[in-house]
Amino acid sequence: MIHPSDHMHGVSVIIPTYKEAGNLPALINRLASALSGSSLRYEVIIVDDDSQDGTAEMVSELSEKLPVSIIIRKNVRGLSSAVLTGFKHAVYRYLSVMDADLSHPPEDVPRLLEPLLNKAADFVVGSRHVDGASISEQWGVLRHLNSQVATLLAAPLVKIKDPMSGFFALDRSLLQRAEYLNPVGYKIGLELMVKTRPKRIAEIPIHFALRNEGTSKLDFKQQLLYLQHLKRLYEYKWFMQVQFLFFCLVGATGIIIDTLTMYILFALFGWPFSLARLPSFILAASGNFQLNRMITFSDSTKRNWFHQYCGFLVVSAIGFIGNWLVSVHLFKTYAFCQTFYVLPVVAGGISGAFVNFTLSKIAVFDSAAISGLTPGVKPVVFDEHHEG
Repeated sequence: MIHPSDHMHGVSVIIPTYKEAGNLPALINRLASALSGSSLRYEVIIVDDDSQDGTAEMVSELSEKLPVSIIIRKNVRGLSSAVLTGFKHAVYRYLSVMDADLSHPPEDVPRLLEPLLNKAADFVVGSRHVDGASISEQWGVLRHLNSQVATLLAAPLVKIKDPMSGFFALDRSLLQRAEYLNPVGYKIGLELMVKTRPKRIAEIPIHFALRNEGTSKLDFKQQLLYLQHLKRLYEYKWFMQVQFLFFCLVGATGIIIDTLTMYILFALFGWPFSLARLPSFILAASGNFQLNRMITFSDSTKRNWFHQYCGFLVVSAIGFIGNWLVSVHLFKTYAFCQTFYVLPVVAGGISGAFVNFTLSKIAVFDSAAISGLTPGVKPVVFDEHHEG
């Protein structure tokens, strides 16, 4: 067991890979040239998701002359989890992470370390969006747009210009501040900045190049995972507020279902208003239950569906009593509500939102006390006595 204070004064460069054999020789040699002139000791750790493209053999050959090693993960894939695996095996105090495709300049690793060594920051980002930074002119419009939207979505979480950067360095002592790490997708840097709560984040301008060889791993699935990751991080920082926001958004879909059903039964088929409210409520509540179970209270999906559904209907019925009383009262009291019958329906829906949320959270879904966790994902905890 290695205590953090016992870690040697040096840097461990973590490089997650999957089918990047064509880029590794140039990357590792350029890294070695950049770091050999430094006073720091260094190691390069390749964490490979069983590429079977010659990566293991190539690293083995390079390791005869350079301080590079490889960890091969069987039946596991994912950039973020690969980085965390690398952290667990790193022996030096400072940790740096970069992509294997040569989009991040290896020569800039020493520049990332300077603020750490000078105690000017405890987390340093190689940024594409600060003065002096640049991006390859061959980046397409769609890629720029995709990057800008992703950056905008992450902006409230950390106050830097490039929260999406995958090129960063940190003091490993920061890992002790994170209660748990459970990222999905590829934005491990964002996860670390949010959960380790660095006191000072520095951004160093870099030139972001196109990948040298191979194909990008960024596909539609990865973008969906990024949205899932964002939801976790927002819940981590503002758990109750985010849950209530999603509950209200789901409730808005329920109001739409409720209103459409009322239109069909009341306006088209001539049902009495009071009677039509019942089936419209059941349809809306059923839709809300499923969406809340999947999105708002996603940590509860392993529990009994039928019991939760019955409980949600009971809770919704309590809210519906107020909903029904408000909507019927408005409909019968105000003439304009008989013309614009949508108004009492909406007013009734809003009246039960707070009660429904509180009872649903406590009595139906028994939502997790720890925010930001997702069922089926084992969080990684870095304590003071982890393996080095």
